[in-house]
Amino acid sequence: MATTETGETNPKLIAKAAKEKGTKAFTKKNFKEAVKHFTDAISWDAENRALWSNRAACYIFMKEFERAISDAERCIKLSPKWPKGYLRLGSAYFRSKKYDNAMKAFRNALELEPTSNVAKKNVEMVEMAMKKLNLNEEDTKTTTATTSVLPQVQDDIAVGIDLGTTNSCVAVYRNGNVEIISNSEGRRTTPSVVSFMPDGTRLVGDAAKKQACSNSRNTLYETKRLIGRCWDDTTVQTDVRKLPFKIIKSKDSECPMIEIQGSDGKTQLYAPEQISAMVLSKMKTTAEKYLGRPVNKAVITVPAYFSDAQRNATVCAGKIAGLQVLRIINEPTAAAMAYVHIYIFCFHTIHLNTTTTPTTTLHTFEHTHTHTGTESESQTRAPRRTIRK
Repeated sequence: MATTETGETNPKLIAKAAKEKGTKAFTKKNFKEAVKHFTDAISWDAENRALWSNRAACYIFMKEFERAISDAERCIKLSPKWPKGYLRLGSAYFRSKKYDNAMKAFRNALELEPTSNVAKKNVEMVEMAMKKLNLNEEDTKTTTATTSVLPQVQDDIAVGIDLGTTNSCVAVYRNGNVEIISNSEGRRTTPSVVSFMPDGTRLVGDAAKKQACSNSRNTLYETKRLIGRCWDDTTVQTDVRKLPFKIIKSKDSECPMIEIQGSDGKTQLYAPEQISAMVLSKMKTTAEKYLGRPVNKAVITVPAYFSDAQRNATVCAGKIAGLQVLRIINEPTAAAMAYVHIYIFCFHTIHLNTTTTPTTTLHTFEHTHTHTGTESESQTRAPRRTIRK
């Protein structure tokens, strides 16, 4: 692993090494392998515009155009005046036969670099394709006059977040479909891991997970098991002995606290809700980058066996992350609602978990979901709730 003269990990050097591997794989037309290396590089240096552009190029050749568009848009957001980002975006749109968007992107590139022969040729190529589709001149002028290249999103939008013990993910419902949002590393799930580095940097997700071995004392995971529980709880006492980081009893309450060794040698205490809030904040940022607008509302899923204290603590974590938590939903209930998104009938859904196997019964009629009961190994809940789509 690349390090500085003082022996500290150097993220940019690691990213550069991964980029070189990705470039070699790309040259050999091994695009899947190249994506793997570029994704690894992005996890270490997410602000490097070239890495996003390179991975977008791989996705274009792999015909995964939506991912290519997402990476190209991220590249543009990092460097709005870099013509190559718009050229990459235009290529992705053109290959996916979205000629109007391709034209906008190529014209933006040409505006930034008027002498670019590549941009000029691409504009001509799009014009020829549009003529073949019999797009009239008025429609062409209308589409090229539009400056925004980001997808249009409704004004009031909420995301769904699965705050997991091991991994978390975020999704949005729009245009009649549920879209699982990929993070900055191109993965649909993000490790629920937070790492505090010696230099004071805080990492969340894949980058934090990679520090687990070298920085085990300050790398936190499975903190969801502690949220909303008392110090004397059996689960808390088991985790105190099992987990590598230090868990102590709060001086002001009966709640567990996590002790972190600060960069100045002093210790810092964090509540489990604060750590979960950091993961939720990562999910919030991921959604905002994808949607191109602020996200302030969310629905969060929790295990069926969660107590009221654990549910309230999850809501508190959401508030700390800057989210208005519209509803807390049992994980099996969320799974059941996903299945009845298309079909209308009464059924059982089993949500498999690593520790429990809860079962939910949901009755659906004319877009109204009635939750008639949830049962899990550790606890039985049978509230009757009506949820209208």
